[in-house]
Amino acid sequence: ALARRLGQSPSHVMIPLGYAVVIGGKLTLIGSSNNLLVSQSLVELGQRALGFFEFTVPGLILATTGFLYSVLVVPRILPDRAELAGAFIGTGGGKQFIAQMLVTPESKLIGQRPTAGFFTDLPDMTVRMVQRGEHAFVPPFFDDLVIEAVDDMPSRVIIHRTAREQGIPSVGMSGSPPNRGFVSSFFPDGIAYEDALNLPGKGLKLTNPELRQQITDIKKARARYSAGRGAPQEWVDAFCEGKAGWIITPVRALLLASFSFHEVTQILAGRAPLARAPKAVLIDLDTDLPVRVAEPPRGGWDYSHL
Repeated sequence: ALARRLGQSPSHVMIPLGYAVVIGGKLTLIGSSNNLLVSQSLVELGQRALGFFEFTVPGLILATTGFLYSVLVVPRILPDRAELAGAFIGTGGGKQFIAQMLVTPESKLIGQRPTAGFFTDLPDMTVRMVQRGEHAFVPPFFDDLVIEAVDDMPSRVIIHRTAREQGIPSVGMSGSPPNRGFVSSFFPDGIAYEDALNLPGKGLKLTNPELRQQITDIKKARARYSAGRGAPQEWVDAFCEGKAGWIITPVRALLLASFSFHEVTQILAGRAPLARAPKAVLIDLDTDLPVRVAEPPRGGWDYSHL
């Protein structure tokens, strides 16, 4: 929207904006996973932890230079690129949007079937693709395609099970409100994802009704535990009643992505990751040590507390 108001290509606005955000984030302790790792190392060596604004003043010099470069130079050397949505749905009259929807177990869409290849019960939208597990269905849809619910925990179990069967490593991450996160790397010859997190149903199909109920109960217990760590009670009640989704906060998402990327990079480079399961990178921005690499407690991790 901003690019259109300025009469500019989206790439001329979004990429410099992304650079500016990254540069600005480096001014604080949580702006980079490397900053947090260094702070943790100092504490482990008996030194004082880095303060939140420890390097803000000298960093402003570099940030100012980088910001000016991003605003004045980068737009001039970037090529014009069409918007993804415009390339996908065309440039006809009226406002059109492309969106990704997650069908939850409580969704009214469950059980909907296409008629003559299209979902006539969704008159105000055109379904471009239905993703189910590893399979994608595109129009025209056959009449035997029925919309079903997907759940984040079963999806993660499927991914880690598949990776283990294929003999490749996988990185698991999980976040909880308000500011907690968990990242761990799993290897085919190491502990399994379900064992490390004490998840029920190892070896069972995830379509098992009793198992799905156990998973639902764990998710609700996780939400209730989050309330004791600062999450809004109103959200917990709404989530347990199926009226709200899981809370995702920008800072927590950034840190989870940063540490997950670090683990993947280490693995691809043939180096030891920070947190080979059952060890994990624990994030809690509401504590004196916001990021640490830890061994699991006795008996393993409790997924409802992550």
